[in-house]
Amino acid sequence: MIDPDNMLNATENESTWGDKGTPIRRWIAHLVLHAAIATVGCWLFGMLLLVPLKHAGPLTDAPYSPAFWGVGLLCGFAVNRQMLDRGASWWVGSIGLFILMLGIASSLPCNPVPTGESSFSSCVKEVASKLFGLDPNVCGASECLDRLFLTTPALSSFAYSVGAWVGFASAHKRKSSE
Repeated sequence: MIDPDNMLNATENESTWGDKGTPIRRWIAHLVLHAAIATVGCWLFGMLLLVPLKHAGPLTDAPYSPAFWGVGLLCGFAVNRQMLDRGASWWVGSIGLFILMLGIASSLPCNPVPTGESSFSSCVKEVASKLFGLDPNVCGASECLDRLFLTTPALSSFAYSVGAWVGFASAHKRKSSE
């Protein structure tokens, strides 16, 4: 029998598909739920919290606002303290990394600036500015959409992963002390 808390230790002899596949389906459903909360849910809730903080400075704007990563941290803690998914902290963070890789891939190929720099270094600067820039004044019609729709959900999912790890650890500590 497969332990749903430790899906990574399944062996080939243990059939996890068909009628016995409910732990795999449950794990996938939990992963989808965690990922949806971490990326979409925290992003939407962060947008609602961001309205009062809109002009308080560059670190209160997307993607660095505590309205996004703070919500992700608290949601990860609260949700995983109840669900107790060991893999939530690893897999949701991996989804955030995948989102950032999509952002980098969508920024390529770069348009090198004729400043005498190598095309690689100007490309790195362009991608970093699109995804991680701090200056909201450089945003044109669509330049900051990468930060809003790619970097913000990725950072929220990283924060969710940390919160999920702390929630899982604290719930296990509480259960072991009882």
